[in-house]
Amino acid sequence: PKLDIVGAAEGGTPANLSAVANYLNGSGNFGYDIFGIEAMARAFPAENIPAVLNPAGKKLFDEVRTMCVSTLDSHSKSTSKSAPNPDFKTFNDYTKKPNAVDRPRFRALMRYESLGQHAPRFPILNYQAYNDEIIPVAQDLALVRYYCAEGVAVDFQLLHGEHEVGLGEGAPLLFNFLKARFAGQKPTSDCKTVVPIDSKLPQPPQPRPGA
Repeated sequence: PKLDIVGAAEGGTPANLSAVANYLNGSGNFGYDIFGIEAMARAFPAENIPAVLNPAGKKLFDEVRTMCVSTLDSHSKSTSKSAPNPDFKTFNDYTKKPNAVDRPRFRALMRYESLGQHAPRFPILNYQAYNDEIIPVAQDLALVRYYCAEGVAVDFQLLHGEHEVGLGEGAPLLFNFLKARFAGQKPTSDCKTVVPIDSKLPQPPQPRPGA
């Protein structure tokens, strides 16, 4: 049966997977990239993603296969010599040849898995932390502008904190948005103010070794 969806909320949205992967590559949160690539390898076995990995990459894939995201920080900061540590590493540290993730087939796969290809037909709450160290702001704004261009009513909230703080800041916004939708209230649209925003907003610096 057709669902009567009254609205949806999205926060810290990884809309453009290539943009997110590039943002995390070489940062202190690079481990999230490994989680994502390993998941795609399982979802699309025909692409044979593990074939591009070097021994260190295969070892790291084996490690994260049975892990939860919540254990990433403790794992990546492990001092054990046997535990792979993805902090501040790049894809090139785990692949046989450099720039393996830039292969056209792999980029096409990330585009296939990205948002912004079909617009929803119901109101959206989109909230994003400006200082998010995991999800870049610019790619989320691009998604919001796409929604707006397609006539979607978007309640857009740009928050001041970073990723974890954004979870707390966004929670009341989420509940109030859903409460209003189920009450049949007219949705808020910030499209007139969001559309002119420059997509090239400065991003918070990603710390690197020796910086």
